[in-house]
Amino acid sequence: MSYEINLHFPHVDWTVQMPAVPRKGDRVEFADPDIGDTSWDVTEVTYTAYTDGTEGSINLALDPADEATKKRSDEFEANRLDALRSARVNELRKSIRNNRPEPLDDAPLRDARARQEAAMRANQEPTDRATEQ
Repeated sequence: MSYEINLHFPHVDWTVQMPAVPRKGDRVEFADPDIGDTSWDVTEVTYTAYTDGTEGSINLALDPADEATKKRSDEFEANRLDALRSARVNELRKSIRNNRPEPLDDAPLRDARARQEAAMRANQEPTDRATEQ
């Protein structure tokens, strides 16, 4: 007989078949396809049972049992977060590019500014009235 058990690692969740249900405090060896052979301590065991006959679940919370496992788990999580950030940044850049407005034609603004400056020069009084005469 084997049991379907949900394993909750710090970096990922897996569902596996195990011949027995480990207890809190037991050590579990696991060949993680992402980080290799690792050792984990069972920190919590929870059972969900239903009275209507529906199959319940068994969940194990696991923490690294040694420094090598902790280091590999932390590196995997850091790489995963970096990949998520990079994907999000690329997604935002693409969205900005797609939603960027067309450049405005500033010719009307330049013309208005030139007319305003000409009007201001025409309305200015000379600074030296003697030069007018």
